[in-house]
Amino acid sequence: KMLLKYKMGRVGGRVVECEEEYTSKTYSSGGIKHDLGRSSTYKCSFCHAVYDRDANAAKNIFHKNMQMLG
Repeated sequence: KMLLKYKMGRVGGRVVECEEEYTSKTYSSGGIKHDLGRSSTYKCSFCHAVYDRDANAAKNIFHKNMQMLG
């Protein structure tokens, strides 16, 4: 994290931090929370879409940051 902040500072950018809580357990397209246990995939119980756990979490983190930035 420190290296990222340093590199972004050199090019005039900034790093925005957000909480990662529940980002892998929450469906990025529907907001439904699901206990994944040790599973590497997320399957929505409503629409049955299947996502990689980390990709789903990354989408949620992106959306949280976009809300913070306005």
